[in-house]
Amino acid sequence: ETACELFHLLDPDDSRLLGVEEFVEGCLRLRGTAKATDIRLLLHESKTTCSKLTMLAKYFEEDFLNDIEDQVVGSLAQHEEHKD
Repeated sequence: ETACELFHLLDPDDSRLLGVEEFVEGCLRLRGTAKATDIRLLLHESKTTCSKLTMLAKYFEEDFLNDIEDQVVGSLAQHEEHKD
């Protein structure tokens, strides 16, 4: 788990590829006390959480009502089929 967290900290663009330059720059960013590493990890987790919340908000704004409507219509259609 710690290795994965370190990789995410060294891969700021989330490309899942880590070049030599990114590795060196990432290590330089993290040098110092453990507190610097902890802060970087919190920043990364915060960005990830914010991105997920943005996607969730977008879903609720754009697609949620359509999905519910489709499910209700489908359910009513099945109910009508079983009545006949």
